[in-house]
Amino acid sequence: MIMASNTSITKQWNDITNELVHQVSEVTEKALDAGAKVMKDELERASPYMDHNGEHLKNSWSIKTQYRKRRYVGSTKRVKYGNKRPPLTNILEYGKNSKHRGFMRRAFNRVKPQIIEAMTKTLKEVKRNVQK
Repeated sequence: MIMASNTSITKQWNDITNELVHQVSEVTEKALDAGAKVMKDELERASPYMDHNGEHLKNSWSIKTQYRKRRYVGSTKRVKYGNKRPPLTNILEYGKNSKHRGFMRRAFNRVKPQIIEAMTKTLKEVKRNVQK
């Protein structure tokens, strides 16, 4: 008696699902990039300006993209504080006597809807392209 083999169907199914997982991952990364860009733009706009020579905080924001399914928006600006060089954002955001205390949290709260909108828009654009 001859029995049909399911290996080719199983392999085809695995190939299809693996491709879908890969595509979803790519789309997720694009959506995260869009949301991180909105946050970076807002932090640049909201950064306190200090009249001095050298790099300004608003020009030091960057997006870290090396981690899958995560984006970090941070500043590279460091300052001398005693014998250490902490990130300026830590001093401004959390310093007890900082008049800018909480500026990053407020910036996030202001643009949270726009971050979600940018990510959703990216996902919808990809969905439209897939349906074509």
